[in-house]
Amino acid sequence: MIELDLQTGLYLLAAVVTGIILGWFIRSWSSRRNLDRAGDQWQQQYDQVDLENASLASSLEEYQAAVHDQSQVATKTQAQIDSLVEKLNTLSGKVLTVSAERDQLKEKLSGIMALVSAGRQHMEEQKSEIARVNEFYKGQLDTAAGQQTELQREIDHANSENESLRNLLMSTKSEHEAVSNLLSTTQSRLKVLDEVEQRAISLEAEIAELRDVTKLDNASAMFGLAAPGGEPDDLTEIVGIGKVFEATLHDLGVYHYRQIAAFGPAEIAQINAELKEFKGRIEHDDWIGQAKELHFRKYEDIDR
Repeated sequence: MIELDLQTGLYLLAAVVTGIILGWFIRSWSSRRNLDRAGDQWQQQYDQVDLENASLASSLEEYQAAVHDQSQVATKTQAQIDSLVEKLNTLSGKVLTVSAERDQLKEKLSGIMALVSAGRQHMEEQKSEIARVNEFYKGQLDTAAGQQTELQREIDHANSENESLRNLLMSTKSEHEAVSNLLSTTQSRLKVLDEVEQRAISLEAEIAELRDVTKLDNASAMFGLAAPGGEPDDLTEIVGIGKVFEATLHDLGVYHYRQIAAFGPAEIAQINAELKEFKGRIEHDDWIGQAKELHFRKYEDIDR
């Protein structure tokens, strides 16, 4: 019984060992098939990757060619940019030069405008002075209009000269405004204004001569009165005449503004001789012009 069990055990052990061997062989055969199958799959993947590498290599060559073309384009573009930068720098220099010239022109224009403004102001002052003189002499000439026919003719002549002077002033003003932006032309127009001023002075002298003619018939206006004709005027109101000069004028028979306003070259020479070291004050301080204005203010207000 024991031998039977031992033999059975051996059979069973042999069967187990045989089963293990068969299982190992079967497993090895299955593993080899799996490995062969995996190898085929890996070969397929390798072939596919090789194809993709070839495609990528072709794409890389195309990309390198495109990069080369782009590099050439970039080089040309950079050259164009450098050329443009150089042109820009040149233009910047020209812009700076133009800006400097513009500033210089602005300075010149400011100087010209200042001269034009001064000329206009001078012209307005001359017009105002002429208007004032016209108003003064208009009253004087209106008073003497009925005295002498010859005087009326001279007054008409003076009015004609005055109208001519106004026309000349208007013409000068138009020319002056037309060339306000040119310095040289402005200076020439200023010279014209100076000539107009001289004409105004000449006109004033002519009117003064007319007034002298009118006053020659009036004994109270003669130079060297023995006594004042009525209340004497305050001669110290004239700038340049103090108490001492007033006493000197009284000694010479000069008591009224109208006498000084009617001074001619002979009277001026005589007064200068009396003033001695102060001679020339009549012309310097314009005693005659001041006397005319004071006479006009005082006696025109009384007439009104």
